[in-house]
Amino acid sequence: MKPVLGVAVLLAVLAACGFSKESQLQGRWETVETPKRTLDLRTDHTYSQRLSGKTLGFLSDMLGPQTGTWAVEDDALVLSFKDDKGQPVSNRLAIHELSDQGAVLGEDRWVKKPSE
Repeated sequence: MKPVLGVAVLLAVLAACGFSKESQLQGRWETVETPKRTLDLRTDHTYSQRLSGKTLGFLSDMLGPQTGTWAVEDDALVLSFKDDKGQPVSNRLAIHELSDQGAVLGEDRWVKKPSE
């Protein structure tokens, strides 16, 4: 195989892996451990994250969810948003495990919830 063709094939495979992770991540997720959090990763690469569950869900109802954009970069889910002063912030959650039913993102185990 010629070197240029080999590089092109490698780049195509790497791009497909990122696309596959993105398609698996799209949807609604909920943490297994408390405090419960719900994360909605939309197909347009926007997201919302809120505290959920019986004990802290009312805080998200009062304050509203954290919203921003998401992407997959170097085996990490990157959530980007603006803090309360309008400054950009990015949280990188390493993707340790990923399947259609669950994931380990950063330190937390998440389960995929059915679409509403």
